Parts: sequence; C-alpha cells; structure tokens
Amino acid sequence: MSLDLKNLRSKSRLSQSEVARRIGATQSQVSRWEDNPDDMPYSSLRKYLAAVGVSQVLLTNDLAVAPPLDVGDPYVDLRQRINLLLAYLDHASFDVRDDIDRQFTPKSFRNEVLRMNRKPTITLTGRFDSGKSRLANTLLGQNILPERYTPHTFVPIFVRHICDRPEWVPDTVMILDEEFDFDRWDDEEHVRAHKITDGNYQTLHVWGVRPEEKSLKGRAIAIRRKSGEAHAGQECVALVFAESPLLKACNLIDTPGFSSDERDLRVADSAARGSEILIYTSMAKGFIDGTDVARLPGLIRSLQAPEFVDPAFPTLGNFLVVATHADPFIKDDDLSDILRKGASRLYKELKETVFEERSRLTGRDINEDVLLARFASFWAESIERRSTLERILAGQLRDDFPHMFKRGVSFKIENFKSSSRPYFNERINAYQTTIENLDQARANLNAIKDNEPEFHARMASKREEIRSFMRDAESRNRQAARDVYQRHVNEKAVVEFIRGNYPEKKDAKEYAVSKLAERVNSGISTILENSGRQLSAKITEYLGEYRNTAAPIKGEGISGNLDIPFNAEGAFAGGLVGLAGVGALAVWAASLGNLGAYILVAKGVSVLAAMGISISGGAAAASAAVAAIGGPITIAIGLGTLLALGVWALFGPSWETRLARKIVETFEGKKVAAQFDTVVQQYWEQTRESFEKGCDNLAKEFGSHKARLEDLLVDEALTVEKAYAAIESFRRVREFFENIPWKGDM
Repeated sequence: MSLDLKNLRSKSRLSQSEVARRIGATQSQVSRWEDNPDDMPYSSLRKYLAAVGVSQVLLTNDLAVAPPLDVGDPYVDLRQRINLLLAYLDHASFDVRDDIDRQFTPKSFRNEVLRMNRKPTITLTGRFDSGKSRLANTLLGQNILPERYTPHTFVPIFVRHICDRPEWVPDTVMILDEEFDFDRWDDEEHVRAHKITDGNYQTLHVWGVRPEEKSLKGRAIAIRRKSGEAHAGQECVALVFAESPLLKACNLIDTPGFSSDERDLRVADSAARGSEILIYTSMAKGFIDGTDVARLPGLIRSLQAPEFVDPAFPTLGNFLVVATHADPFIKDDDLSDILRKGASRLYKELKETVFEERSRLTGRDINEDVLLARFASFWAESIERRSTLERILAGQLRDDFPHMFKRGVSFKIENFKSSSRPYFNERINAYQTTIENLDQARANLNAIKDNEPEFHARMASKREEIRSFMRDAESRNRQAARDVYQRHVNEKAVVEFIRGNYPEKKDAKEYAVSKLAERVNSGISTILENSGRQLSAKITEYLGEYRNTAAPIKGEGISGNLDIPFNAEGAFAGGLVGLAGVGALAVWAASLGNLGAYILVAKGVSVLAAMGISISGGAAAASAAVAAIGGPITIAIGLGTLLALGVWALFGPSWETRLARKIVETFEGKKVAAQFDTVVQQYWEQTRESFEKGCDNLAKEFGSHKARLEDLLVDEALTVEKAYAAIESFRRVREFFENIPWKGDM
C-alpha cells in the first residue's frame, strides 16, 4: 500500500503513542506498521488514517483497489500478418549460396521479421525512494514487484506477459547473470547459459531486493544469497512472466533506484539505456531537484525518437515525468503548481543542450508547454491523481506505438522487397556477362592476382594512415576536452555562468553544478561527433579501394559487369556485429541505411531500426554514439558535487564568487577533468578495436570472394555450368522474396 504513514502522522503532529492509544494498538505495533505498511491489516489502516485526520471520503474513494491499465491487444492484427509471413519463410525449401550477402538470405530476413514481432518496452527509472515499483504494480494491477518505502528493488526486472513464456521456461521468474541480453529472452541457449536460478514470485523477492543487513529480514536474504546458490551474491537481472492486461500492449522494466553509489548508477543507467518509453519518477515533495536534473540528460539522450520517423507521433511522446507520492495532503492547486514548476525548471536547465539536440534530431520544436504535457502525478489510491498518467500512457500504448510499429513493419518489408530485386539482378547480369565473355573475365581475375602484392601493400599503408588518424584524433580530442573543461570550469567563468542563469542563491546551489557539467559534456560530445564524421569519410575511402580493385574491367563491345560484385561495406560491417560498442564508427554505420541499422541495433542504439526505420544522415547515431559520455560520468559528477555542497551555506554579498570557488574546488577534488579524459580515451579504444575487427573481416571476405572467382573460372565447361547454377539460385531467391505475402500499409 503506497502510504507514507510516518509522513501522515508527522503532519498531524501526533506521536506514535498517541496514535496507538486512539486506534487501540501498542506503540511497537504502530512503529512496525509505519516501517512496513504492507503488513498492516486493512481495518487497522482505516483506523490509523482516521486518527491522523484523513477524511472518510478519501478513505472510501482512494483506498479502492486500482484496476490495471488495460488497452486491449493493439498488435493482434500485426501479429497475425507476421505469423503468416513467418510461415511463408519457413517454406523456403532451397539451398542458398554462401556468397549471398547475409541480409539477403531467407534465414536472415526471417530473423528480422521475428524482431519486428514485438511490443514496446516501458522503462521505469528514478531515485531509490521515488515509488517506481509501486507505480509498476499499480499499472499491472497486482503486487508482483518488490516494493517498500525504503530503497528496495536491487536488480533490473524485465516483465513480460505470461503468454510470452516459452515452453522450455518452467517457472514465472528467472534470475540471470548481468551478461544476459534482454533482447534474447526467447533464445533458449542464451538463457540457459546465463541462468542462475528460477522459481516463483517469492524468488523475485529473495533475489530482487536490496539486502539490508541491518534488519532481520535483510540478514536472512543476504545469508540465503551467499549460501544458497553457487552464483549467489553476484550481479544479476530478473526475467518475470505475469498475467496482466497491460502486458498485452507492452513489456516493462523496473530498474533499481539510483543514488550517488557507483554500482547503483551503472546498473540503473545500463537498464534504462535505449528506452522506447521512459517513465521517470520523482517525489512530489522536492519534485525535479538538482539530483533529477543531473540524472535526466543522459536518459533523454539515449531515449529513442519515434517522432523522427513518424509524423503522427507526438513530440516527446515516449517520455513521461511522474510526480509520485502525490498524497491527499497536497492540495490540487498546489499539485498543479508542482508539476508546472518542475517542467519549467527542467526546461530551463536543459533547453540549450539536451532539448536543443533533440529538436535538431526530430525537427520538432520543444518548448516549456510541450514538456509540461509530458508531466503527470501519481497516488495509487486516488483515481484523480493517477488519471492523467493513465490517459497519456493509454494513448501511447493503444494508438501512438501501434501506428508507428505497423508503419515501420510495412516500410521494412516493402523496402526489403524493392532492394532485393536490384541486388539479385546485378548478380544475375554479372554471371550472364561472365559466361559470354570468359576470356575477359579471366583477364580481370588475373589482373587482380597480378596486382595483389601492390594492392595489399597499398591497403596496409592506408590502414596505417587511418590508425594514425585515430591516434591523432584521440590526442586532439583529449586536448580539446581539456580546453572545454578549462573554459567552463574556472572561477571567473563559473561566476559569469551563475550570474547569467541563477539570480537566486537557492537555485544556483541546487542546479548550477548539473547544468555546468552538462555544458562541458555537450561540448565534448560535439568534438567527438565531429571527429567521427571525419573518420567516417576515411573509412568510406578505404572501402572504395576494395571496390575499385574488385570492380569490373570493361572490354570493347561488352556491356554489363564481368566480375561478381563485392560488398565491401557489408564485409567490413560484419566484423562489428559481435562487439559491445563501435565508438566513432557509429557515425559511419548510420550512413548505411538498413545495414547500418542492423549494426546499431546490436549496440542498443536504436531498436526502432528493427522496424526498418533507418537513421539517415547519421545525426541520430552520432548523438547515440556519444550519449554514454553524458551517462554515469556526468551523473556522478552532478550528484557527488551536490552532496559536497549540501552542507555548505551561502552568506554574504559575494555569494556568486564564493559558490563558484566552491564548485571549482569540488570539481577539481573529484578529478572531473580526468574522468572526462578517461571517457574520451575509452571512446577511441572502442573505435580502434572496431576498426581492426572490421578490417580483418573485410580482408577475409575479400579473400573468399577472390577464391570463388578462381573456382568459377578454372575450367571453361565447369564455369558455364557453375554460372548457370548460380543464376538459377539467384532467380529462385529473388522470386521467393518478390512473392512475400505483404501488401502496403496496414
């Protein structure tokens, strides 16, 4: 039950003993109930609330059990059409040549279709005491997730509908190690490789809560973790299957609350990254304070942007900020004022950085009114105080996301059909021309072989040039990052910054640190993005050398290609797929349309790409690629500095100077510049690793391409036979894709 009994009693100015006397209980009973309201009998709760002055109207109306949010199953028709398509793909009864690019094979396309057969995921995140799990349970209509007023959820909990549970999953709860990929929840081999244990909802209450050893229950949990399983005590995640109408329209992730603790920040940030629908919770009392302002930039940057691809999608339509614990003691007018001031405060702090970036990305204007429309209150026991949230969320789940998903699926399939035909036609024409001009084709192959030593030397030289560029870029970026830091974080600059933004001492002390850190972050992100664009041009040039070498040589009177096309981009990209991150290469990948989307989806940059919605121009990917810079590092800077300033008072006429000096001292003491420097280093380390993997795969695939040409052209009779077999194979796959049973938008 989402009631802060201690707070209610405090407002009534009654002691525990007096409340106990009024309701016929002992003081120790009242103390236990205030620590854990869920253990309180309903009859005693009614007496308690009456004793502290909560009206009978509120008792009658507000304590009714909240029904779950139910928008039906908005994906039933899409799911039926996708299942028909999957059945068609399962009847591909022919062998596919190994020289067909991966994205144009029936198996690969089937995997893409499976990824499209999905629902959006709501991610709940906020501070430890902000009531995320209570909100989740209310939306679900049952108490599935662990909840208390004290910080409780300790692991990310991924909740899906019970009907989604695979046959090989025996129970409703699975505990998995932190390497588990939520996107592979239905991959039996992956799940079994990462499973720690399974069980019912009680298992979730053992493994999913914070082991507070100061309490008897906490000690018991800690002991069971440490002694009960071989994996006990390690970082983990939970996969839960539940019966709830809400889960027909979405999945849900309840993240651990965050604090200034490094572990909490890392886990919460990782779970929330790449959200499709983000609900951020902040208590109504103290709504959107400096801690929230420090946390939100990284979350908003990593939030997907459906409005970028769907004109009908509302601006910031997948972002919600909820004022939780909006209890009956807060008057309606005061609650409206809390929401308005919170939206105004957040917009003021982030309009020049995060919201401006988002506006450039989506082409939508974001102002204070737009942001306020994404704010709502929540008090589980009051229909009125949760109605706006439920209305907004119902609109997202019933209308906005289904429209976007259906549009995206149709776009993906039609785009695939239109792009596969020219792909196979090019290869058919190449083989036909080769048959007609075998001597010239062999001459082409011999030219490639004769030039091989010079080609390898040239490519090795160009590869080293790019390595040199990356080393220089890292050095330049690190120096530029230091310059950005020094330009913003010095006493004179901070004084001017404070005077230009915060006329009030209280606001300056609360928000200046986060905004200052965000400005530094934004400047460094821009530097990295620009270097990523320069590297992208060099990668494109490097791949062009492979294309030119494999390019057909034209003979007199010959039309068409004499060589089998070589996909240099696809070969290079193939080396990136298994990596945890690609650094600056995300900018290059974003220019590749569907192929780039395939790469970026694997990195968690944009699940929207699974709908066939590519990230043209690179703007979205570039922002996503550097979003991590504004993640835990900036959060830790903001939160840590806020804590350091929390006990420091501002007195005297020169408070701006004194505050500026204190902020600079705190930044220096926490080695903030060094933290940013480390992030830039890691960014380029990721880039270099990705580049080397891509180059290695490119060289390997080019060698295989040359070997196939040699095998094809070794004997004239066999060449014609093999070429006609290849042509027939290409035609069969082309016709198979042309006959995909899917027509137009839904």
